[in-house]
Amino acid sequence: MKPANQENRTELPLVMDSLVEFLMVTRTDGDGLITYTNNNFLASSNWTPKRILGKSFWQMFSEDEHGQAQAHAIWNRVSNGKSWFGKVEKLTRHGEPYYVQMMAIPALDSEDTLESCTFLELDMTEEVQLKEKLQQIAFIDFETGLMSRHKLETMVNEYIDEDRHFSFVYIAIDHYYTLKDLQSYDSESVLIQEFTNRLKRFFQGDQIARVGISQFVVLTSFGDWFVQGFLEFLKEQPIYIENHSLPLSVSGGIVR
Repeated sequence: MKPANQENRTELPLVMDSLVEFLMVTRTDGDGLITYTNNNFLASSNWTPKRILGKSFWQMFSEDEHGQAQAHAIWNRVSNGKSWFGKVEKLTRHGEPYYVQMMAIPALDSEDTLESCTFLELDMTEEVQLKEKLQQIAFIDFETGLMSRHKLETMVNEYIDEDRHFSFVYIAIDHYYTLKDLQSYDSESVLIQEFTNRLKRFFQGDQIARVGISQFVVLTSFGDWFVQGFLEFLKEQPIYIENHSLPLSVSGGIVR
């Protein structure tokens, strides 16, 4: 029977071969210069061996503050002989972002100095992009581009936690179903879009949400006098559908 440690040494190369086959792999020297990449990494990042070998570990990350801070945090940990695991955003050769789940495994010499580091990465770009799209759908009203009810709730809670002073303005279109039933098939969409445009123009810079079919909420720092001016604004900017001005009125309330 083989000693346990001998079996482990025999199995480890097999495990590494399997990982290299399915994962993106890069290796750096103790100074963070890239000395090896596998084909999976080259295919995902669009780098070529000629252009990537000798590049620094930090050049694989965005140059903005967040990207470089994450790169430094990873390198500081492996420099101390500790592995690192987590999700990171990296850049392709053309500067486009892609996302990976990364494991950084340091190798130390006899004096406990970093000799090299191996990075095993699983491409998560599609998963991250899908999550972002789902969040966008959850946070944005598709028809108007305004905040959704869910995003509004999140933002209000943030304002309260930050002890910010603001007005919560609820606005509803009066007799909405009667108005849309009097018009053509497309009138509902036109009415909502035109009303949304007037909200954006009047409450410039304020956060606006659509919380129902014909109900909206504005978060503003302005007082009641300004909000009430929206009624006059609607009279001065009537909504026309099929060249006919709609007899539009609104109602609602203000809470500070």
